[in-house]
Amino acid sequence: MVNFELIEKVVVESYDGECKEGGTVYDGQGTVQYKSGDSYTGTFINGHLNGHGTYTWKDGVTYTGDMKENKISGKGRYTWLDGSVYEGEVENGLRNGLGRFIALVDDRNLQIQGNWMDGKPSGTATCEYKDTSTYTGEYKDGRRHGKGKMIYSSGNIYEGDWINNRKVGFGKMIWKSRQEVYEGEWDDKPHGNGTYTWKLNRIRDHQFPCENTYRGNWVNGKRHGYGIFYYSNGARYCGEWKDNIKDGSGIHITETGRVYNGLFANDKMIERNELFNNENPYCLHLPLEYASRATEIMTSINQIIIRNNALLRQVYHRYCLQTQSQPGFENKHVITRSMLWKLIYDTKINEKAMLAELDREHAQVFKDDPYFSNHYTDPHNPYTEFIFYEFIEYLLCVSYYIYKNHPEPSSNNQSLSYSFAYFIKTHLHEFTAFEIKFIPEIENVELTTFMVEHTQSLHDLFIQTCPDKSLLKGCDRTLTVREFILLIKEISLLDSYKRSFTITEYIDRLSLVMPGIRSNGTLNLECQMVVHEFKLCMLVLMDMCVSNHIEEPKEFKKLQLVRVMTPVTPRRYSVSEQIVKGMKVNEAVNAFKVIKSRKNTKKDFLAPEISETTITQQPSVSLDDPVVEQVVSTPPAVELPYAHRIQKFYTLFLNLFKNFKETEQLVANFKVNTADGGFGEKIGSRNELLEFGGSLIKMESFEQEL
Repeated sequence: MVNFELIEKVVVESYDGECKEGGTVYDGQGTVQYKSGDSYTGTFINGHLNGHGTYTWKDGVTYTGDMKENKISGKGRYTWLDGSVYEGEVENGLRNGLGRFIALVDDRNLQIQGNWMDGKPSGTATCEYKDTSTYTGEYKDGRRHGKGKMIYSSGNIYEGDWINNRKVGFGKMIWKSRQEVYEGEWDDKPHGNGTYTWKLNRIRDHQFPCENTYRGNWVNGKRHGYGIFYYSNGARYCGEWKDNIKDGSGIHITETGRVYNGLFANDKMIERNELFNNENPYCLHLPLEYASRATEIMTSINQIIIRNNALLRQVYHRYCLQTQSQPGFENKHVITRSMLWKLIYDTKINEKAMLAELDREHAQVFKDDPYFSNHYTDPHNPYTEFIFYEFIEYLLCVSYYIYKNHPEPSSNNQSLSYSFAYFIKTHLHEFTAFEIKFIPEIENVELTTFMVEHTQSLHDLFIQTCPDKSLLKGCDRTLTVREFILLIKEISLLDSYKRSFTITEYIDRLSLVMPGIRSNGTLNLECQMVVHEFKLCMLVLMDMCVSNHIEEPKEFKKLQLVRVMTPVTPRRYSVSEQIVKGMKVNEAVNAFKVIKSRKNTKKDFLAPEISETTITQQPSVSLDDPVVEQVVSTPPAVELPYAHRIQKFYTLFLNLFKNFKETEQLVANFKVNTADGGFGEKIGSRNELLEFGGSLIKMESFEQEL
């Protein structure tokens, strides 16, 4: 681009236009031809190019737009002979600011819209190519640099970090046609730590429950170093890789539970491995007391599995279809712990034991197993996946825990096998006699729908609510019924939301969906709940609180203030909104007393707080004086939709819980700050602190008092 100087220093071939000072200064509209072959048509001010005009270079490039003191600055449009166009902001002749550039580059149409600096894309911009590829993201010096997303013409997508037009850093690539996904570190190819997934078009879902997935180290686009490969049939390999093949030490666990721990070379096992056995296809973890007779018991267990294989696969497959994956992960055709809990409830096994007990019994068999440590360290994770043999393993542990002391199974010295067979006969055969039916724990469609839609939110709430009991090493998070009820009390939920039931009535209702609370006619509030049972506690509480709840329309919430006169020595009377213009003061007060007393009866407990107005009366004013200002009368109460009431209640619960947690943090900080003595020694617990300082809401005033 030409670097403009003052017109006086430019050699002018000719000028045709307006002038001033006797024709010596260009001023106004005009056209100038330069000896260089360039030309300008537009506005002049005091001999300078100022305002709007068109500058044409001798090679045919043109600019039309703003000029300032002989410089191209402002907004304008560049046009090149090859058809390229730039339209947007410019400064000192260069593209600077927001603009759109359309060009023909290497026979490809290129369109860039976004931020420019010194004539190059810089900052955030969008680039569209002729082949329909699109890049949206950050640029630096005209190159893709920073965070950005490229959608290729093939449909493939890369989103992540860029450096100098190369994929460098962390990013995710989706190959649409190949149904493959890689997410991890890049150096124009997968390089570093990352996860690669090969998706499947399944014909039979139960045959390939998972997807081929590799998580580990990459070098120049190849699996190299340490990594874990999860096969679509459920098998997995953990160990060393070299140029995409297994090479070095590693562990291979088959889809039936057999384990090989040794050396690999050229993708094959070097040492001798236990072969597949048709008579004993599954290698399962057994309770510790059966370790000495593992071979004998395993044969008996496998015979039971083979006889009931069709039934077990039917149950497994049906619950796989209902599985919800962990947020951020796509659904697989593999059952998760949350659906195992659902099976426990559907088959009424929960009447014999709480879910936490069953999970721990299952976890104990993996206590000293380094290959399956996740089952032991995180026994209640609802997103833990179970392939078919692990599903059988879980049922085996459950059946032994429930029936190991049962008269019929324990009559034989192989009580583990007989417990398993008796379990299948008693629970699964009866359950699948006609067709598997998913039985809702709460017989309310709207509540069940709410539970599904808010699964992750309820799970997060549970994690925040319950402590780590550390009964096992790792994360053994449970919540007792007593702790849940105390939580309701401490966040003042039942005081904030009017209800007609007592805690005893709530426990009675809860025991219908959680029979473990009652044992031989006595209450057991120390029984521990996992997240599934926590959700049931929440749903029962919601249903009892919001049933038949009525509320006034919003437009009637705000009422006009009622006054008799400006008081000298005021005395206040609370009056309900049913007062109308013309009602006498004593009548208004009496009306309010009647409504106030009626509100506390069991029949009207769900009515909202009566919106009140205030009559301020001076002692000299007669009670027979009329109310002087009009008040809107109360409309008929309306019943809100049930789903709306559920959501409103849940929002209230979350807000109260948030305030409660913030207060807990204040208490913790208070104890730290007073560790050197004073009130810190006298107040050892949160309840004592509240007793000393007042309610949760008044923590600020309490701190001020201290």
